[in-house]
Amino acid sequence: MKKMKRAFTLIELLVVTAISVIILTIIAVPMIQGFSITRAAAANTEVQRIAGEVVGKMQKDIGEAAYVRSNAGAAGSLGIVLPDDTNTSSVFFVPRSKIDLFPPAKGDLTINSQPGEFVNPDTGRVDPTASGPMGDPNFPAAPGMVMVRWFIGLQDPELAYSNPYSTVETSTGQPWLVDVLNKDNLYVLYRAEVSPWRFVDADSNPATPLVKQANSDFFAVDGDGNPILDDPYFFTRLSSETPAQTARRAKWKSKATIETSFTRHDMIGIETNPQNNRMILFNGRPRISSLVRFQPERVNSEAAAGQTSLIAGSESSNSEKVGPSQLMTEHGAWDARSLRIAPSQYQAGGGWGAGSAGAVQPPYNGGLYLQTVQDPTFNMLLLGSDGTTLFAVDEYQRLKTNGSAFPFTLSTAPSALIGPWDVNFVPFQVNRKSGRVQTYFDIRDVGSASGSTPGFNHRVPTSPAMLAANTPGIHVGPAIPFNADTSSGDWASFDWDDGDNLLNVGINRRYNKLWHNFASLAPGLDRSQYVKRYVDLRLMRQWGDIPSPLDKRPTSGGGFGATRGSIRPGSERVFGPDQRPGPNYGRNVMYQRTTQRPVGPNQYLINYVDQPEPDWAGLGFAGVNYDKADHDPQDFVSAVLQARYRAGYVEFNSSPGEPIPHQYDPTPASPNSGDEVATGNIYVTYDFQFTEPNDTFFVDYDSADSIEVVLTVLTYPQSTNVTTPQSVTVRGSATVKNNLR
Repeated sequence: MKKMKRAFTLIELLVVTAISVIILTIIAVPMIQGFSITRAAAANTEVQRIAGEVVGKMQKDIGEAAYVRSNAGAAGSLGIVLPDDTNTSSVFFVPRSKIDLFPPAKGDLTINSQPGEFVNPDTGRVDPTASGPMGDPNFPAAPGMVMVRWFIGLQDPELAYSNPYSTVETSTGQPWLVDVLNKDNLYVLYRAEVSPWRFVDADSNPATPLVKQANSDFFAVDGDGNPILDDPYFFTRLSSETPAQTARRAKWKSKATIETSFTRHDMIGIETNPQNNRMILFNGRPRISSLVRFQPERVNSEAAAGQTSLIAGSESSNSEKVGPSQLMTEHGAWDARSLRIAPSQYQAGGGWGAGSAGAVQPPYNGGLYLQTVQDPTFNMLLLGSDGTTLFAVDEYQRLKTNGSAFPFTLSTAPSALIGPWDVNFVPFQVNRKSGRVQTYFDIRDVGSASGSTPGFNHRVPTSPAMLAANTPGIHVGPAIPFNADTSSGDWASFDWDDGDNLLNVGINRRYNKLWHNFASLAPGLDRSQYVKRYVDLRLMRQWGDIPSPLDKRPTSGGGFGATRGSIRPGSERVFGPDQRPGPNYGRNVMYQRTTQRPVGPNQYLINYVDQPEPDWAGLGFAGVNYDKADHDPQDFVSAVLQARYRAGYVEFNSSPGEPIPHQYDPTPASPNSGDEVATGNIYVTYDFQFTEPNDTFFVDYDSADSIEVVLTVLTYPQSTNVTTPQSVTVRGSATVKNNLR
């Protein structure tokens, strides 16, 4: 009997096959997925490495540059073309996506072989790839001819944006971005070295120097012949452009190097809803952002540190009331700023001693504060919290730079030449480069030109009478001994209580009458201590009959309307007739400051700030007003006694029988000539400020002293299982070492 061989049945084979398929599926699918994840992770690691290297290169460029241009506003914005919500090409602006910097100058320009050609000092031959002179950096470091520009742009700027990996949908659920190229054309990060200028041989004469011209191969040229560095479309293909634009873009493409990968890596981000991957719209347009940002370091609510106004040799009485003349922030190079001022509390009325006008005002306790905002023309305006325009800071600085007459009063509220101001008025100017808030101004910036540009002498404090007579300065008056003065015919027609007439008769005659009448005016006071030859700068008017910033009276009373005015210590310059016998007697000289009484010849004593006042009631004067905003020219205490305790009081030699010389030149020069040597008058210039020690300045700003580089790269891995782009972000910061911004 033949023995039969045993075999698997069909059912067994089917079962084994099914089990094998299941086992293979269990093993193979995770393996394939693992390979995909491994590729994605490898791509992510590679992008992190590349991004780190790129950020390091940017930091090196910025840190070593001799000049880093600000990239705020148009200077750092680029116009890029992308499909909008209807898949129609549209231009989008992305800020802070471009930065220009100039490395230090290198080599020697004079060794050029031909205009536009630069010799490699190592080989002695012309290097056609060089953008500027080559060799070691020159010292001291100065910007060279070559500019380095970092920016984003399409990998091929002549073609449309194309991203076949994108899964973004429009707001209606339609696929965003139809792939028309069958390949990717993404935004990448470029670095280019070009020269904005070039030297050409204009007359083909080797003996004449080369002529500097804008490099029109790379830049459009403005009407003044300068290269336009802030063109947001320099690398953008527009629907309508000139052949010159196309040619310049090709030049940039030939010079630029792609620093990120040119495929599967994108430098543009589109904000989407993570639940359905549909784009988010803002005003009907997709929200687009650049994935590289060159941004200054942001500082919020930094309390600017006050710098003392006092320097060696300018010590003064009641110096604790002297406010800072400038405040410094930790960083400089402000790109944008917002400043808030919490002013110290104004104390109306008051009393004597520590409670008088000479007291330091208490810190801010709520109420009206001040802040800066930007108007449509980007002038920084100082505003009260109630919205009242007080002072145009940028307008003042523009007028000052342009040499305009009286920029301070021209920069006040548009509704009036002076004011409307209040007790919290604290104007300032700024130095963005150093990060300094400067709180003082030149008194010669206050006035009204009245249709003409006045000479120097007309821009110093003077009296209404002197202005009317077109004669500058503060009138000294005739040097008449008081005994002879009392017998003059007009002795009874002037008095200390007539402000304009008192200034008209001059310092000497006022002294005479005060000395003669003081015993009846103030019987309880020592005449030698209170009768002085002095000037009250509060009452000295500026050209155009504008009140002094030291005049704290309201504008309705003829004053300046601000109650904080004081003099920056050490800023004053006092000129007057030489009081010492000799060949220069009567000629104008600069007086020297003293802090001690009695004041000698050619000396002066000055109050920079209000001083604590005595108890006038205890000295026999009832009902005295201690408010610094009060001044009554008809009241002896207010006009004479209190004047010596107020900011702006300047005292001269007050010895009897030693009047200030009146005049030495009977034929003075023209009033507008700038000649300070004329009729023996007193000339005073000074800086004024409105700060108190307890004022607080808070500054929000972007500081270009330190540039932060934020680089994010969207990566589309070569994997069918990873459908969303991977995001890699690397940050770095670089300290800007130059001071040429």
